[in-house]
Amino acid sequence: MFLKMEGNGRRRTIGMNLLSRMQTRAMMLAKIVTAVIGIAVSYAGTYGWGINGVGSAAVIFSEFLFVWLMLVSLRLGGTGAVS
Repeated sequence: MFLKMEGNGRRRTIGMNLLSRMQTRAMMLAKIVTAVIGIAVSYAGTYGWGINGVGSAAVIFSEFLFVWLMLVSLRLGGTGAVS
């Protein structure tokens, strides 16, 4: 079921897993860096491809944050998913 979730749902599930284990500091760097990357990708997408670039940038940002949070969760001893 976890792999069938859309990107935003998977990211939120992992985020809630880390929050429930009181691992907010582990998420802080990922949130800040991916926010900056998300802004840069959005501007690049807008400049290069217009509205299609904005949509593509949102998908890239979401998947990048998902992968980062998954790696943080795995590094902290979690499974990367909530069952």
